[in-house]
Amino acid sequence: MKTKNVFVAVLLLVMGSFSMKIVAQENLAAMVKKCESIESVDMNIVRQKNPHTKKTESIITSVTIRSNPALVSEFLTAFRKDEDNAYQVVENKQGGKIVPSFCQFKGVSYAFTMQGEGNATVTEIREPIK
Repeated sequence: MKTKNVFVAVLLLVMGSFSMKIVAQENLAAMVKKCESIESVDMNIVRQKNPHTKKTESIITSVTIRSNPALVSEFLTAFRKDEDNAYQVVENKQGGKIVPSFCQFKGVSYAFTMQGEGNATVTEIREPIK
C-alpha cells in the first residue's frame, strides 16, 4: 500500500510539472495564434534545422502589428498574465510606462517591442525541450 501511495505521488508531481510547462505561456501563444488569421498583421516564420539530422532546432515567429492599438494592448495583457510563470522577465520604460520587453519560459521566449502608438513587434522563439 505504501509503494502505491509513493507511485501515485510521483505520478502526480510529474503530470503537474508537465501541465505547468504547457500553460506557462498560454496567453502569449494564443495571441500569436490569433494573429495568424488577422490580415493586417504581418508574420515571418523561420525554421532552423540541424543540417545533419534535418530535425527542427528552433522556430522563430515574428509578428508585426501596425496601426492597431487594441491588438497591442491585448499582447501587453497577455504578457502581464503569463509573466508570473516566466523564468526571466525584462521590462523597459517606453512612452512613460513600464512594459514587458522579454519573457523566457522553458522552451520558448517572447520579445516585445513597441514602435509608437498602435505599432509593435512580437517575436516568439521556440526551441525543443531537452
